[in-house]
This record gives sequence, C-alpha cells and structure tokens, in this order.
Amino acid sequence: MKSILLLFALSLGWSSAYSHSKESNPLITPEQFLEMASIIKNETTYEEWSLFCGITQQPNDYYFLEETKVLSLSWDEALHLTAWLVDKQQDQGYLAQILQEIDECPAPTADQIANLCRTVRFYEKDEAPDSIGYTYHRSLWNMACAVPKVDSTEVGREKVRKMWVKHKENIRCEVGSGSRSEDLNIAKFAIDSTNHRFASELVIAYKCDFNFIDKKDRMTLLDFVQKRIEREKELTPPAEDLIRDYENLYRAIVRNGGKHAKDL
Repeated sequence: MKSILLLFALSLGWSSAYSHSKESNPLITPEQFLEMASIIKNETTYEEWSLFCGITQQPNDYYFLEETKVLSLSWDEALHLTAWLVDKQQDQGYLAQILQEIDECPAPTADQIANLCRTVRFYEKDEAPDSIGYTYHRSLWNMACAVPKVDSTEVGREKVRKMWVKHKENIRCEVGSGSRSEDLNIAKFAIDSTNHRFASELVIAYKCDFNFIDKKDRMTLLDFVQKRIEREKELTPPAEDLIRDYENLYRAIVRNGGKHAKDL
C-alpha cells in the first residue's frame, strides 16, 4: 500500500513541487512528502481547507461545516495541498498561521481608509523596493495586514478578500459636499475618479464581493455601473470609450457573481 501511495505522490504532487523548490529545499524526499501529506489528510480543518481553496481559486466541495471540523481529505486533495505547501517552502501549519494573522488584523482605521481614497484618486506606480504595483495596492494590503514580498500575491489577495468581507460597507470616501460619490463605497468612488482599473482589480483579481447595497444610493456596484452606462449614452455625442470601459466592468462584475439590488 505504501509503495502505491508513493507512486501516487510522485505523479500528483511531489515531482511538481520538487521541480519548483529543489534549489531551496533539495532534501525533501518522496517519503517525507508522503508523511506530510498523511498529516494533512487527517488533520486539516474545514477553515484551513476553505482558505486554501480561496487562495488557489479552486472549487471547495465541502459545504456548511463548522470551521474547526477536521476533514478527511482524499489523497488527491491532500497531495495537492502538500505540493502547494512544499512549493511555498512552508509546513502544514502555514494555513493556520495565515488564519491567525487574518483573525488578529484590526479593522481599517479612518486614516488608512483616507489614504486608500487618496491613492485611488491620484494613483501612481509604487516605486518602493517591495512594490506590488500601484500605491493603492500597498494601501489595500496594509489595511488587510498583508506584507508585500513576505506574503505571496495570492495570499495577500486572500487577506484583502477576508478584510473586505468584514468591512466592505465601511470602506467609503468622504469627498466633499455635492459629489455624487460622497459616502459611497470605494469602488464607486474610484469609478467616478476615472480609476476603472482599481474597481476592475477588486472584482477580477481580488474577487471581492459587491452584492451589498449602499444606504445612500440604494444600489449595488452592478446597479451603479449600469446607471453610468445609461447616463453616458444619453449624452450627445456619447463618450464611446468611456461606455466601453463601463461595459467591460459590468461584464466582469456579472462573471464574478455580481447582482442587481432587485435580485438580492
């Protein structure tokens, strides 16, 4: 039985993980890989597995279980999770560590939200040595207690997603009396600041949930974008490039599960 599982490990996980990590972790053997996989198979909690699925964007076939419930993963699932951990040069406690960091991350402060609003409105490339793109990326990651170049891109994005779930309705910009984006969520503010890229990244790259209704305008993000499309089409002449940007964003929101307020 053990020899069969070793062959299974080689075909489904270890060989791939080893090929990616052999320069920094050359001593792991198929036996050590299998021992790690065995622990993961029998000791992974539902919360840890859900986090792994969120990070890697793979389907989660376990539903509606207590977060602390220990799963009995299939060997295929255990080997794939083990391969991912080995590739990241991490042990089986890595997911629990990430969960603890997410749990201990405080709510975004008023200053952090204000800084995000500034970096969204006047966005520029982040030139720091640990840059992860634009300055608004750094602001988002700081709010989620994610550390550039320490957390991988996929882990950082998952931390942002988890932070967004908790605080999405409170991340809004005070932009002055009379602005149509005043006291609306940050994605709507970004759109009216012509930073469609930020809104698209929240939807496409970060997979943030926008199926909630702002109290002020009574609209979801999908409603908001639809209204902007309708408004631009009423102008003479219509702003074709802007309409195209709005329509691309609308389709992206729909593809990622976004809904109109009437459908919630």
